[in-house]
Amino acid sequence: MNILILTSVGGSYNSVRPELDIFVSLAKSGHTITIMTQKENAYAKIFKEHGIDVIDARHDKKIDFKNILLA
Repeated sequence: MNILILTSVGGSYNSVRPELDIFVSLAKSGHTITIMTQKENAYAKIFKEHGIDVIDARHDKKIDFKNILLA
């Protein structure tokens, strides 16, 4: 299954860590994961190590046509 995730990791690392584990587990179970987030965040390296594609994207609103075109 192909899964596209749009997430922001600018907050607390403790609040993001459970999401990271879920995304990595999905990738390990054979799903194709693509995450749209800031590439310079602390978790981008971990995503890439597990074969998760990272698209550099920032979002400020719920519907952002610029980010929709990136996907």
